[in-house]
Amino acid sequence: MSVEKSATAREKWRRLGKWVVFAVVGIVLSPVVAIVAFGPIAHLCGARGTWTGSLPSGFYWKADLPVDKGADVMFCPPDNSMFDIVRRPGYIPPGSPMSCPGGFPVMMKQVVGLAGDHVIVSASGVYVNGKLIPDSKPDVRDPAGRPMPHYRTDSILKRGQVFLMSQRCPRGVDGRYFGPINTRQIEYVVRPVWTCGRSGCSFLLSYFKKIYFW
Repeated sequence: MSVEKSATAREKWRRLGKWVVFAVVGIVLSPVVAIVAFGPIAHLCGARGTWTGSLPSGFYWKADLPVDKGADVMFCPPDNSMFDIVRRPGYIPPGSPMSCPGGFPVMMKQVVGLAGDHVIVSASGVYVNGKLIPDSKPDVRDPAGRPMPHYRTDSILKRGQVFLMSQRCPRGVDGRYFGPINTRQIEYVVRPVWTCGRSGCSFLLSYFKKIYFW
């Protein structure tokens, strides 16, 4: 009799253990499932993401804000030879939507210079009004050994021009190589909602980058 009771008790605990495991897994995965399921809706409502290293990896939201210094913006690069490096293998993650004219992807950078600002791009880095932008020294060649565009300037930004840079990204493809762009190229301003390290949100970003985000 005691043996039967013991077996019955073990079976009850085994069943209870399964339900506990299911409950824990459900709690852990429910946010992921919700995000995946509502990804298209979030995108339509203004959610965006980045994982290239130009800005902190994570999720951003379209914002009705002016294009000012420090603003993170999404823009379509002009179809000219200075942006041909973007088409090089290894620069754009596979699956990125090429939604801009000329077959370019939408890019995300930070505004560091506006009309009237004094911008210097030299071999030592990018200076805005005499202040050096961290990690802005241009590379002569990219990691694959291919030559990078040689852009140098010492000028005042004109009306309608902005200067865009990556955030502390030594190898960022930004104004150090293609110079200022026209404000007409800017699609919208975005604000960070949730950012993390590459490993921290790589699963979610790897899903969204194929379908919804840049």
